[in-house]
Amino acid sequence: MKKLKTVSVLIMTVLLASHTIMAQDDEQYTGDSITINATYDGFVIDSYSFVFVNDEGQEETIFFDYASEEVLKAFDLQSKKFEGKKFEVTYKETIEVEEDEEGEELEYTKTTIILLKPVK
Repeated sequence: MKKLKTVSVLIMTVLLASHTIMAQDDEQYTGDSITINATYDGFVIDSYSFVFVNDEGQEETIFFDYASEEVLKAFDLQSKKFEGKKFEVTYKETIEVEEDEEGEELEYTKTTIILLKPVK
């Protein structure tokens, strides 16, 4: 009887742990990191702005909500020092869900710079 109880507790622990891990994966991460070559345009309204050429050959601006600690230690992106400089920008996108005043869930994509390399 003691073995059965131990096995039951072990199975429940494994199931709970696997459910927690799977829920975290589904919650935010949208896929692999993305890398683009872009020119730093500045820090605008709490976002890091970069200009790049999209697949159709047109200039497009992308705004990053966050940057990793490593990036911020290496580059003071809130100063004007790096404006106009070209970088290889590696970033990831995550989905965040918030409730509005009426209790409706709103999804939006959060972008985070995870690696920044100067391009000459």
